[in-house]
Amino acid sequence: MLSAMTHPRNWAVLRALPAVFDPDIPNHRMYAAITQTIFPAHVLSQLEVVLKTQAHAWVAETDWGRELIEKLKADAQKEGLQKGLRKGIEQGIAQGHDRELVNQARTLLTVLETKGITVDEAARRQINACADTDQLSAWTIRAVTASSIEEILS
Repeated sequence: MLSAMTHPRNWAVLRALPAVFDPDIPNHRMYAAITQTIFPAHVLSQLEVVLKTQAHAWVAETDWGRELIEKLKADAQKEGLQKGLRKGIEQGIAQGHDRELVNQARTLLTVLETKGITVDEAARRQINACADTDQLSAWTIRAVTASSIEEILS
């Protein structure tokens, strides 16, 4: 305990510190309370890393340990929610992009139909398979002045 107080930046000392919190150690609760109040936030953060990477049965036996477990659970839950939210946003963006592609392809085909330009099955597949919104936009602009599908898709 004293070594950790004297050398709070020494990683080897901090890795050994959790041993004093073992319930079999006399005054282990006092040591946990001292650790929680005396060490600066950066040292407590390093201790959290130690606790995350080492299995210590004593953690659940200390008030500080229970608080830490709850904080780690809350952090893990928050991280899980954030990952889920990010994944949901990414899926939403992808679905929106897919809808935009479908709408652009429909617009192009509608312009071609309105102008009376014949669209064979191969050209229809090429338009519907296009995954580039810029390309679909360029084809739609060309369709305004073109008289054949070949002029548009070339």
